[in-house]
Amino acid sequence: MGRHLVLTVHGIGEQKPGETVDAIVGAATTRFPDVNRVPVVVERDLIQLAEQEFNGSERRAKLFPMHLRKVRPVDGDDETLFAEVYWADRSPAPVGPFRTIFDLLKVVLGLGYLAMDNVENNRGRFPIGVVHLFTWIFYGLVAPLNAMLAIGAGLLLADVTPLDIVASDIPAAERSWDKIPLIWVFFLHGALTLGVGVITAARANTYLVRIFGRGMTALGVVMLFLWEYGVFGGDFCDHLSCQTDVDNPFTNLNSFVRYSVTALGVSWASVVFLAMASYVTLLFQQDTVAARQDRRHRNIYPSICAAMIMFWMIISSAIWVGFVELVRSTADQNKETTTSQSEQPQDANENKGLELLNDYFAGPMNEAMGTLSVTFLGLILIVVVGLLLVAVRAFNKELLYKQHELGARVILNIGLQWAFFVALTMIAVFITYDLYHGRIIEGEEPVCVLAESTRSFDQAMTCLRAATPYVMTALLGLFVLIYNFSNFVAGGLGVVRDIVTYAVVKNCMWLNSVEERRPNFHERNAIDARFRRVLYYGVEALKPDRITVISHSQGTVVSTQMLQNKWVKKKIAKLQDVLPYRKHPMVLLVTMGSPVTHIYRRYFGQFFQVPIDNMPKGIVWHNIHRADDFVGTTIDDVEGLAGNWSVPAGGHTGYFTDFHVWDRLWNKVGFRLF
Repeated sequence: MGRHLVLTVHGIGEQKPGETVDAIVGAATTRFPDVNRVPVVVERDLIQLAEQEFNGSERRAKLFPMHLRKVRPVDGDDETLFAEVYWADRSPAPVGPFRTIFDLLKVVLGLGYLAMDNVENNRGRFPIGVVHLFTWIFYGLVAPLNAMLAIGAGLLLADVTPLDIVASDIPAAERSWDKIPLIWVFFLHGALTLGVGVITAARANTYLVRIFGRGMTALGVVMLFLWEYGVFGGDFCDHLSCQTDVDNPFTNLNSFVRYSVTALGVSWASVVFLAMASYVTLLFQQDTVAARQDRRHRNIYPSICAAMIMFWMIISSAIWVGFVELVRSTADQNKETTTSQSEQPQDANENKGLELLNDYFAGPMNEAMGTLSVTFLGLILIVVVGLLLVAVRAFNKELLYKQHELGARVILNIGLQWAFFVALTMIAVFITYDLYHGRIIEGEEPVCVLAESTRSFDQAMTCLRAATPYVMTALLGLFVLIYNFSNFVAGGLGVVRDIVTYAVVKNCMWLNSVEERRPNFHERNAIDARFRRVLYYGVEALKPDRITVISHSQGTVVSTQMLQNKWVKKKIAKLQDVLPYRKHPMVLLVTMGSPVTHIYRRYFGQFFQVPIDNMPKGIVWHNIHRADDFVGTTIDDVEGLAGNWSVPAGGHTGYFTDFHVWDRLWNKVGFRLF
C-alpha cells in the first residue's frame, strides 16, 4: 500500500481557497496520451487549521482553510492525499473604489520595504542609512502631510453646525460657514489628525506604518498647540507673514494651508534628493571582496525609491483632482435638484464649504504640483520603454530565457531601471531650477513658446509649467478609470501587494545579524508557518512514503525556504521510524514559473539561498518554466538540480492545467499519483 502526500503551494494573485488543489487534482486525474491511468475516486474535504499553537499570546486562535483531496484507485489500496497551502488571504484585495484607491497608496508606500530589504542585503551602512532616511521622511512627513491636508479638505465639506460651535441665538436655518468660529474648526482638524495618528501608531504591526502614525501624531500635537495658545485663533498672521487679505475671516486658514503645503514641498524635495543620493551610493565600494568581484547587477533600491516618488506623485495628484471634481459635480447636482424643487433663491452661503475647498485648498495644492508635468513626462518615458520591451518579447517569446536579460526580462528590467533614473533626474533638475530661480510672485508669467523649448532651458521649464492643466485633465481621466474599474485595478495590484507583504518588517533591525532579522518578517513567517502546519497534518494523518511539493511563482519561494527549515527536515526524517525497512521517504520538489534564483537570491541573497544539500535527504528538484514567463524562468547555479524543463510560451499564469506542463510532469519529472 503506497501513501503519497502532495502539497500544493500557489503563487501571487487573488486565489480562492481550494482553487489550486482542485486545478492540480483535476489535471492529474485527466487522461493523458501514453500515460497509464486507472479509474480513481476523489474525496473532498475542508478543515480549519490554527495559524499557531496556543501559547498565551492570543486569546482566540486564528484559523485558515486547508482544502484536502484524497485520491484512491477504484480497485486498490494506494492513496494520494493532496493538501493545499493557502496564503492569499494574508494580503486580501480591496473591495470598492475608495478602498482600492487607498490600497493603491498603501502599495506605493509598501515599496519602501523592498528598497530597505535590497540595500540591507547588498550594501554597507551609509547606503542603508540613506534609504532608511528616505523611507522615514516619506512615511513620517510626506504621507502624513498629505493625510492631514486631506482631513482638512474633508472637514470643510462636512456640515459641522450641529456640533453647536456657533452662537446659540442664531437660528439653525441661518447658520453658515461665515458664522462658525474658525478656531473650533481648526480644533476639530487637529483633534482628528491626532486621533488618526495615535490609533495608527498604537495598532501598527509594521515598522513604517508606525512611523506614519507617529508623523500624524506629531502634526496633530502641533495643530493643537497652535489652537491652545491662540496662535491660530486670530494671531497666526501676526506671528508669520501671511501677505493675504486681512479683512477675510478665513485668512488664517489660507495661511495655514499654504505653510503646510510649503512644508510638504520641502519634504518632497528632500525625498527626491535622497533618492538621487541613493544612486550616488552605488559608486561606493562594496564591503566584501566577493561582492566587489560579482559584476551582476544586484542593487535595485535606487530604482524602487524613484518608483515610489513617481507613482505617489501621479496617484495622489489624480486622487486630489478627482476628489475636487467629484465634490464639485455632486454640489452642482444637489443645487440643480434643490432649485427645481423650490422657487426660492438659493442661499449664497449654501456651498460655502465647496468655496473654501476651492479657494484655500485647491489653490495651494495646485501650485504645489509644479513637478507634476515633469513627473508625468517621466511616466510617459517609462511607459514607452515598457512597451518597447513588450514588443521585443512578442517577437522573441519562444527563446527569451536564452537571451540577454535586457530583452528577456520585464520584472526588474535594467532598461526600465535606467528609465526611472532618467525620470528622477528630470524631477530633481526641475526642483533645482525652481529653487534657484524662484517662483514668479508679481508680474506676468513667461509665455510658453513651444518652438523655443528645445533651444532654451528656461523655455522648456516654462512649457512644462504651462502643461500642468493638461496633465491634471489626464489625471482626472486616470481617477475616473480607477474609480469605475476598481475591481480590475485591485486584481492587478495583487501581484505587487503579495510581493510587498513578503518583505514587510515589524521593527528597524538593519544593524542586526541575518539570523536576528529573520523573525522580523512577520508576514513572511506567518506564511511559512502555514506550510509547516499543513505538512504536519499531512504527515501525521497519512504517514506517507512519498512527499511531493508542487509550487508556482511566489509559492516556490515559500517551498524552497521551508524545505530548508530545521523543523520540516526533522519531521520528514522521522518518517523513516514508521516506514517499512526504516526507509527514508522519497521527496520530490516541482517548481513552476519560479523567481527563486534570478530575483530573490539575486537581490535579497542573505535570506534566499537554495542549496539542495540543505534540503531533506535525497530530495529531487525539477523546475518547469515557460519560455516567455516574465516572472519565473530557469533555476540557475544550483548544484544537484534534476532539470530545467522549458515549455512553449504562455505567460506566467495557468501552469497547473497546461498540457505542456503535464507532459513534462509525466514524461520528464516522472510524477505519478500512486
